[in-house]
Amino acid sequence: MSDEHSNWGKAKALLNSADFELVCSGLELIEVLCDDSKDLENLLGIEGILSREDLVRDLPIAHFPDYVHLWILGKYAELGVSWALEITEVSLYWVELDPVPHTLIYLRNLSQLELVDCGIEEVPQGFDQLSKLEKLWIIDGHLTECSWIEGLHHLQDLNLSGNRITELPEGIKECVSLSSLSLFDNHLTHLPDVFDRLTNLDHLDMSRNRLRECPQTIGSLSALKVLFLYGNQLTELPESLGQLSSLEVLEISENRLSCLPQSLGNLYGLLELILKDNALTELPQSLSRLESIELCNIRNNPLMDCSVSIPVLNVDGSQWLQHKESICKNTKLRQLDLYDNQLTELGEEIGGLVGLEELNISKNNLTALPQSIGRLTQLLIIYAECNELVHLPDSIGRLSELRELRVNINQLTELPDSFGQLELLESLSLADNQLTVLPQVLGNLKSLEDLSIGQNSLIALPDEICALKRLQHLNCSRNKLSCLPQNLGAMSRLDYLVVSHNKLTELPDSLSKCSALRGLEIDHNHLSSLNPIRTLSGLDVLSVFNNIISSVPTWIGDLSKLSLIDLSENEITALPDSIGELKELTQLSCSKNALVSLPQTIGNLPTLMSLEASNNNLTDIPRTLKMESNIGELRLANNPLTSEARDWLRQQFAHIYLEL
Repeated sequence: MSDEHSNWGKAKALLNSADFELVCSGLELIEVLCDDSKDLENLLGIEGILSREDLVRDLPIAHFPDYVHLWILGKYAELGVSWALEITEVSLYWVELDPVPHTLIYLRNLSQLELVDCGIEEVPQGFDQLSKLEKLWIIDGHLTECSWIEGLHHLQDLNLSGNRITELPEGIKECVSLSSLSLFDNHLTHLPDVFDRLTNLDHLDMSRNRLRECPQTIGSLSALKVLFLYGNQLTELPESLGQLSSLEVLEISENRLSCLPQSLGNLYGLLELILKDNALTELPQSLSRLESIELCNIRNNPLMDCSVSIPVLNVDGSQWLQHKESICKNTKLRQLDLYDNQLTELGEEIGGLVGLEELNISKNNLTALPQSIGRLTQLLIIYAECNELVHLPDSIGRLSELRELRVNINQLTELPDSFGQLELLESLSLADNQLTVLPQVLGNLKSLEDLSIGQNSLIALPDEICALKRLQHLNCSRNKLSCLPQNLGAMSRLDYLVVSHNKLTELPDSLSKCSALRGLEIDHNHLSSLNPIRTLSGLDVLSVFNNIISSVPTWIGDLSKLSLIDLSENEITALPDSIGELKELTQLSCSKNALVSLPQTIGNLPTLMSLEASNNNLTDIPRTLKMESNIGELRLANNPLTSEARDWLRQQFAHIYLEL
């Protein structure tokens, strides 16, 4: 008995060592001394283990718990313990597993094994005996080979990305059930000619390797939907690629391709074709047959011609300047992406794209848009943010189908009167410009649902804005507004209103009619009263910090849908008891006020997760706050709390973030 206790004590001490080699010595000791599960539990000082959860609970390990528990799980399975043999899933992330516990191979019913960022250099001998594996991820390790794959015939999802594998074994052809295969970021220089056997593959990722060629048999993958080959050293692609009848995404950027096979035009279901950063001098005319395509990126290629009639195109600045005349003759072009090209002008030629539906010219150096843009009468979307636009052309009013216009972060000082003709416009972003006034014709935009005009120099909003009956979101923060239109309540669908960082001294009475309002942000103003919002029973978010409010009305408790209230940086001396009626409140902020106490009813808030009341005059906290509540954060710093209150808080809320 004394030897048994001695071995138990020695094993426990070794397993809890901070030295990994000593931990392994402890596991070796257990390997030598135990012949059955009873011996194992005696050595570990545990009993009655019936599950993985029992093991983790009853055998706490100080420094390498995941490693030790995995080793012991496998040992239970080796000893024939039924609950261990029935384990089907093991997932470990960011756990050092070098070496991988050899007992892992006894978990013979594993169907899913995920070992991510575990520093694995090799798998244990006999790993191919895990023949029931369907999903195997060994990601971001140090594997150099994977010859053991051929024994895992039931694999459906194999991901060995982020290793150092130099060769994909021929034996992978036996894994005929594979639907997803990823060896992203390895050291592969070639692929075996086995894809005619892997016909169930629908996702193949061989990106960031050193591949110089692609096997012809890849064309046998009739179920393949996604093919990633970017970041290799490919100089050509096989014609057989055109046989991938199910392909939707082809990413072959960052290679050394100088031409593409004409057969790519047979990929009629292709949605995304990414060709950037190659050495392409021309595009096959067959690409004009790809009528379903939604993305075609050809940036950073020395193209001599861009006349292919393709529906979508993403080009760089030099390609645009060199080929815009031929590009603009493409009447099939629906989407043109010129994002981030340092362009200073578009050119009047763009008016030739009469079929264009979406234009992205964001993040350039454009100071104006050409008048010919008014000829693009099929345009639905214009993204022109982050430029240097000082005005918009009058012809923009002819874009009668336009649904979305983003011209935020420019230098606009005014809008043309023709703006009022955009009657189908649903979303308009004018934020971060230099606007001092909005035209009255803005009220003609009857379809507008989302209007962002923040960060301008507006001193007033036109009364006509209240005619926007469909408006749901209005952001006019960071302006110089001293009042809001008196008829604001006419916008009956208004869902979220942001007027922060202005000079408001009062809210219009008609705001009470905005019954659909769910969010109201009015912080950083000069408001002293909240009366107009008392009937907004659907309000979910109320932010009024940094105003001059001295009291919170008792009717606040009637706003039963409130989940967030921010009253910080005001002049409030007390919160009403009725605040305890807000049964859906999750966050209450009242920092930087003049509070001397909090209401006892604050303990009646069942969903409260965060209470911020720092920088007040609190000496005590209501004892109605309970540690079994949902509160996960209490911020009470810079209050003259008594030592008794501090001790009580530390005792009650030791398990959460507590700031005193």
